[in-house]
Amino acid sequence: MAEISARRALRDHVFSGEGPTDDDVLQLRVLGRPVYVISSANARLQANSHLRGVFTTSQVAVWEVVMAQRP
Repeated sequence: MAEISARRALRDHVFSGEGPTDDDVLQLRVLGRPVYVISSANARLQANSHLRGVFTTSQVAVWEVVMAQRP
């Protein structure tokens, strides 16, 4: 249950602001696999440097979380 709660909190944090932060990416990196964010197609997440656009329609956007560490 603790893991489920932690993942829900992370999800809520990512969607409550402008997308994932450095701390969010650190938490996601330990999963060791690609992570995607699916949202309504709006400009809110476009400026986030932790996200790379994968697919967009007029209604939905799919973003891949960039897991590479910054220099």
